[in-house]
Amino acid sequence: MDSAHRVHEREDRIYPGGGICRGRRPRPRPAVRRYITGMDINEFLDRPLVARVATAGPAVRPVWFIWEEGAFWWLTGAYSRLERDIAEDPRMALVVDTCEPATGEVFSVTCRGSAETVALDRARAVRKLGKYLGPVELWPARFSEPLEDPATKMVRFVPDHPPKLHDRSW
Repeated sequence: MDSAHRVHEREDRIYPGGGICRGRRPRPRPAVRRYITGMDINEFLDRPLVARVATAGPAVRPVWFIWEEGAFWWLTGAYSRLERDIAEDPRMALVVDTCEPATGEVFSVTCRGSAETVALDRARAVRKLGKYLGPVELWPARFSEPLEDPATKMVRFVPDHPPKLHDRSW
């Protein structure tokens, strides 16, 4: 049978804790990591993607971010314990990735580093929110109101090493 008409075998995988994954048998991964050469890391990080941030807890949370001046920036406030977590231990890990199941294309940026909570930089916060929500006139109030709250701050996360964009496609 030619490759255009190949039937994919299905495989049920059982994971610790009893989870089952039903789907196509994974293709073998390349032995070496591939770095993206055709896409600029800044171009990738300018896309409205969600980063997942892990603190020492570990606690993992999704965040909208902006990549500027060699750091990832996002908002925090009284609604979150993130400021307390950072004060206790500023070490963190972050991943930004994409996954296109139809094509098997997977890109990722993974970093470890330290974070600090800093005063709100309104202009930076507006750029960050604009990346995800478009023009400020179109934002729902729940996104613009925190910018007026004195408890709202920014997190500045600086990676230990310059981030690299990885191609983890299968």
